[in-house]
Amino acid sequence: MHHDDRKIRNAVVKYFNTCQFNDPCAVTLTMKQRVGSIDLDPIACSRNFNQFSNRLKKAILRNSFTRYGNRIHMIPVLERSHSQRYHYHTVIDRSAHVTRNNFKGIVSDCWNRTLWGYREIHFEFDKPAGWIGYITKLSQKENYPGSIDWQNLHRDC
Repeated sequence: MHHDDRKIRNAVVKYFNTCQFNDPCAVTLTMKQRVGSIDLDPIACSRNFNQFSNRLKKAILRNSFTRYGNRIHMIPVLERSHSQRYHYHTVIDRSAHVTRNNFKGIVSDCWNRTLWGYREIHFEFDKPAGWIGYITKLSQKENYPGSIDWQNLHRDC
């Protein structure tokens, strides 16, 4: 851990806390670590999350995603556990027209249809504000600034 990581974390937490969500859901998405002879790496993680994000937007927003460019607000943060398993901690905004149970089913289906998606998915609604602090913690990050998946971050901040 570098001293600069603390400064970066403080700025990231401050920024994320300005994001507006209607009904945020804390979602942990676990990944397969190997497919065939290919090992997972952070670039493949980000590509996989992008595929998941596109599937989720199409499933929930339907035509308004492609026609009007509407987005689902989400904050993805990549971690690697002590057992070396890559996983994403995310905040995903649930659209009002989708019930919580349906949302869980749609997210699970979209994640499991990706190449690297693993069946371990954890959801928590009504998560206290501490979730942003948790997902931005300094531990379990190989490269702290690179752990925030900026390419797949969609927010209303």
